[in-house]
Amino acid sequence: MSDHSKTVTIDNIRDLHGHFLDMLMAFDKLCRDNGITYYLGYGALLGTVRDGDFIPWDDDVDVILTRDNYEKLKKIPLDSFEGLSFKFPEDSDYFYDFFPQIIDTRYVLKRIDNQEYATEEERYDYPGIDLMILDSTVNDFRRVIQRYLALFIYALARGHRRFDKELDWKNKSKFLVTAVKIVSVIGRSMDLKWIHKLRNRNATHFNRKTTGYLFPSPSMGADHIYPAEWFKEPSTVILRGKEFPAPSKVHEFLSYCYGDYMVPPPESERNTFHFDITV
Repeated sequence: MSDHSKTVTIDNIRDLHGHFLDMLMAFDKLCRDNGITYYLGYGALLGTVRDGDFIPWDDDVDVILTRDNYEKLKKIPLDSFEGLSFKFPEDSDYFYDFFPQIIDTRYVLKRIDNQEYATEEERYDYPGIDLMILDSTVNDFRRVIQRYLALFIYALARGHRRFDKELDWKNKSKFLVTAVKIVSVIGRSMDLKWIHKLRNRNATHFNRKTTGYLFPSPSMGADHIYPAEWFKEPSTVILRGKEFPAPSKVHEFLSYCYGDYMVPPPESERNTFHFDITV
């Protein structure tokens, strides 16, 4: 991270959501002006459909792009948008995650204090839009191989984290969590750029074929798989009175990801996940 003395710290969720809306509107304009198709996704889409707003405790925002649209996006300069810049994971000398972001360097957020940091500087991060990339996959035994290879590569990359957050895999076995930690130790001695290349090769393995299925390749373990028809012509959703594109099959997508998505979680689970911020 760079010097935060010239930035503004966001410390409440209302201000953060207002800033997310501004970022989404700028991102939407960028995509429309350059012929790029994207979709509002995951928590941002869930809140939009359920409440017409951001989820009150959600402290990040995701958009979804197919690989070809992402490759077009990353070539576009962001000079006309004050404070905005790309953050590509492969450009970093440490591992934070595999998904790229568009961040706003005028503001910072304090991370939740549930882990050890190498420096006080690393306790802060910029607000950003997470770019979830969809790559082609298959729906047979080869998908299982691809998925577990993705998890293995993720575990290797974890060895290059400067701080290490405890794995929050509620439905995963202790054996799997332990295996990831062991592989992370091995990954520490490997070149991070080579690990990124290996991940990209695995993610794009089926992209030259028409398979009928897509998966979010930057996600940990990449365990979701979606019919490609869910991401054809975008539908439209309304977030705070503004129109944004959404998957063609919004109900199917949200049901797959969240089950009965119109029912909010218990109050005990309505907490921010990444940042120390007032809800």
